[in-house]
Amino acid sequence: MIRIGMILLGLAAWAAVPAATAAETLLHAGESLDGVALVDSRSLPDARLEVNTDPRFISEGKGSLHLRATTRPDTNITYLSADIPIPATDFSEAILELDAWSAAPESTRAFYVRGYDAAGRCALSWMTWSASLATDVTRIQLVPETRFGIMKWEPYELKGGDRTAVTRLRVYIGAQGGEKVMDLYLDRIAVRPLDAEAFASGLVPDRRRFTDHGVGAAAAELRSVAAFKGPDGRPYVLSTISDQGPRGSVLVTDVEAGQTHQVFCPPAIAQVDVFGSLVSSRGRFYYTQGPYLLELDPSTRAWLFTGRPVPDTSVYLCFTEGPDGTIWFGGVYKTQLASYNPDTQELRDHGRLDPEEKYVSFLAVDRTGWLYGGIGTARCNIVAYNPTTGERRSLLPEEDRILGTAIVYPATDGTVYGAANSKRWRLFEGRIEAMGADEKRPELADVKAIRYGSKLYDLPDGRRVKRYDLDAGQIEIAAKDAAPAANLAFTYATEGANITSLGAGPDGIVYGSTSHPMHFLSYDSADGTVKDFGPIPSIGGGNFCAIAASERLVFGAQYAAGQLWAFDPAKPWAVEGKPFTIGVAARDLADRGTVTPGHLTYLDGHDVVFIHGDNWSAEAAFPLEVAGDQTAPHYVYVQTFRHTNYSSVQLFLDDRPLGEPVVGRSENTGIAPVLEFGPYPLAPGRHTLRLRLIEGTGESPFFGIRSALLSRERVRTTGEGEKPNPRPIGQWQEDVCRPRTALVHPDGRHVMMAGYAGYGRVGGGIGIVDLETGEGTLLSADKDLLPGHSCVTLKALPGGDLVGGTAIDAPGGGHATATEAEIFIVDWATRKVAFRMVPVPGASTIVSLMTHGPMVYGLANDATFFVFDSRRREVVHRESYGRYGAVPRHAFQMGPDNQLYAIMGDAMLRIDPATYTHRLLTWNLVRASAGGAIAGGRLVFAHGSHVWSYAIPDLEPAKP
Repeated sequence: MIRIGMILLGLAAWAAVPAATAAETLLHAGESLDGVALVDSRSLPDARLEVNTDPRFISEGKGSLHLRATTRPDTNITYLSADIPIPATDFSEAILELDAWSAAPESTRAFYVRGYDAAGRCALSWMTWSASLATDVTRIQLVPETRFGIMKWEPYELKGGDRTAVTRLRVYIGAQGGEKVMDLYLDRIAVRPLDAEAFASGLVPDRRRFTDHGVGAAAAELRSVAAFKGPDGRPYVLSTISDQGPRGSVLVTDVEAGQTHQVFCPPAIAQVDVFGSLVSSRGRFYYTQGPYLLELDPSTRAWLFTGRPVPDTSVYLCFTEGPDGTIWFGGVYKTQLASYNPDTQELRDHGRLDPEEKYVSFLAVDRTGWLYGGIGTARCNIVAYNPTTGERRSLLPEEDRILGTAIVYPATDGTVYGAANSKRWRLFEGRIEAMGADEKRPELADVKAIRYGSKLYDLPDGRRVKRYDLDAGQIEIAAKDAAPAANLAFTYATEGANITSLGAGPDGIVYGSTSHPMHFLSYDSADGTVKDFGPIPSIGGGNFCAIAASERLVFGAQYAAGQLWAFDPAKPWAVEGKPFTIGVAARDLADRGTVTPGHLTYLDGHDVVFIHGDNWSAEAAFPLEVAGDQTAPHYVYVQTFRHTNYSSVQLFLDDRPLGEPVVGRSENTGIAPVLEFGPYPLAPGRHTLRLRLIEGTGESPFFGIRSALLSRERVRTTGEGEKPNPRPIGQWQEDVCRPRTALVHPDGRHVMMAGYAGYGRVGGGIGIVDLETGEGTLLSADKDLLPGHSCVTLKALPGGDLVGGTAIDAPGGGHATATEAEIFIVDWATRKVAFRMVPVPGASTIVSLMTHGPMVYGLANDATFFVFDSRRREVVHRESYGRYGAVPRHAFQMGPDNQLYAIMGDAMLRIDPATYTHRLLTWNLVRASAGGAIAGGRLVFAHGSHVWSYAIPDLEPAKP
């Protein structure tokens, strides 16, 4: 049986097998083992290479090559490879073709093809770990320097080989896990010209129609900074950064030498966003890149160890070091716990801490060796674990397991301090004990566990990092005494930030957003230029997950604050500046201030004084000085900090109330705008700024302050006299924390966004803003829409009703309750759901919708294309687009020719809205990671950090 259709594995890859063409040259018929050999199969005792005669695995002739082996029980990743001699062949303008099968397609996941010249130098290299081999024949077609589908071109594997005279092919197959079968049949290895026929068929992308417009934002994100003493006793500053480069890196600064080195991870480790890390008591640095743990000696800048402890955990959030030097780290999505012994280099998988929750955010070990995990986010928990016996204990009382995350920290007395639900706990020997309201918190141990966003600035010799500016390439080191600060300059390479969304705006301009860090960008279809507007500081590492536009405004839906923003392209770009300190800084306030009852903590990572009241009668006090010798009018400036469980406070200067109570609770954690009061007549000498905590529902007796000032002159605060552009116009963080779609209603008056709910929750809503009144309205999942569902794609029908598509997952740690994704119709007049149905049985997400008259076109997460007739209330067509790759966000675009276009991960499609038939326009030159817009006759999409476009045939104009 011949496999029908294509699943890309390289250029135009897995295809129905046609007859050989006249231009085709057979390189190896698969009927002989002459010169064919296994490569280093000593670790696989049952590995075999043979000529197969089973006709099920032969496409021409009498035989095919067969490779097979079983992985050992104690292995994680295993490869089997074979060398195949071919006549010297010019691949500079050619297509390599192979017919392939596998008798074990489920476990044979890796497939590599490499070509070598007579000198043994690599000239060709493609790879994938998502091979779609099958028991039916699949034709694999590969073109040099081209990445298509799930097979990646590997330029870094090339060793200067002569591509015009390739004499040997090496094929690899691979499996993950122990006792897995790897199996491959190969036949009819051939070459044919890269000619006009190949381009016309769509088999080979026409490079002339694709344009790489460059990096949207050449920026990396600063994930953390740590100052410490290295193994050689010298002071170091190390930062973790993230960008879209293929390999991750850290920046290691030798403070004494004033030199910074960018240390890239080993070549086999792909870059993934960094979360937790640790500097051990030995001065070594530990962090993870995705599923891999890495150990670095900062003094030699050498990687000492890399390893993967848990097969199915891809991200680790937190670290700690035990008293015996064991390195512990906790994962997300399955609360996985792992450890590493630096002496023996042994990795251990300790299993899951909590059977239901998803996030391990904090770890600590007491002096007896018991480990404690701070768990979240749907129902917080503290779990104790005994590494010797494997015993686990869920410690937190059931009534305290509320929405959120529990915290654990090691203390200097060998116990562990815990906090959850506004209560404090002492943890020791696997047991939990409530702390009294007046009991002082134990001093925290100096374990340099680093969280995402943390900044550990204190050097061991008393100096301190005053400023670490990744964008400017500057580190400012403050001296111990009154000596001037030292400025260390550095440079680093970056591939830029990931582009997460693109959307058409006014005047042929496409607007977009990056994440980690967030930058706003544009693509001008008139000249093909890309502009980086820069960051919106308050968004930080978030992003605009979706972009929509009216005739004159552009709207962005923001993660993680759940805000909807409006940008006027006709006005200057004017964002609020980076936070700055006014007057007495947080560290000095922490040293001067008191709180009764309670305590103050300086949070280095946020440069904030954390006010921890032991109860609701707590009041913090900070002395401030007025200079001079006579009473004079003074302004009072206070800069506060907001967090999800902070309370409100009433500010006083001495006994004078300052304005209305200040709200500290916000789903958008960060520094609040500077508050100004006065002027008031103040006498010379000491005055006291007091903050009295106010009890509120769902809040804790906590607050944060960053700086304060008494000034005779009025101080210009950030953005004063200028209205920011863009600006937030609505916010629904609990219900739309992770937006996925934005829409301007046909009435032109309302704009809306929708997406996933906040951390620990399930079921997202739709937030709507009336542009005339500024009024915001929420349609919540539980009360107004579909409980347990999140609306992730949204369009309007004729007459103004809304049609949405849902997702059932809860990416912030909540627990899914729905079982299948649905589409639904909201009656615009009543704002009520008028209809709902499952359009694709078994699908978990409806990724993209588009309307054309009453018809609704959709793509599900399994790449099923469907058509829904909103008049008949039924699905009238379904078809799999799986062979075209994954479905990126915002995949559908309606063209000016009234044809529907789909940006798929591996291909561009044109769909006839009337007949539902589609035409493959091209296989993509690079994978489309995000959609999308049509502008200037081109489909505009993102590939990682780059803006790309494709000139649509027969759709003019088609200029860059």
